[in-house]
Amino acid sequence: MIIETVKHKLVTDWTLIAHPDYQLYSNENNNYVVVDPDHSIVLNFAVDNTEVDIKHVTWEVAFKVKNDTRTITITSEPEVFEED
Repeated sequence: MIIETVKHKLVTDWTLIAHPDYQLYSNENNNYVVVDPDHSIVLNFAVDNTEVDIKHVTWEVAFKVKNDTRTITITSEPEVFEED
């Protein structure tokens, strides 16, 4: 299954690829959070020249990290809950 994605440039030439419904936030310490449409943090990580440090991930998020291309790809779509 191919999902729609957008690319986000991160520090030190890293890139995050994710569904456009995810929002990305960062701070000056190279820490990032990915937020789903329900405003829940689904991924919290930091990057630098040598590593990706995953600090938190929820069970519904699948992702891949490729060191050779400095790419983090969220391979799952955000869950959508219909309101009653």
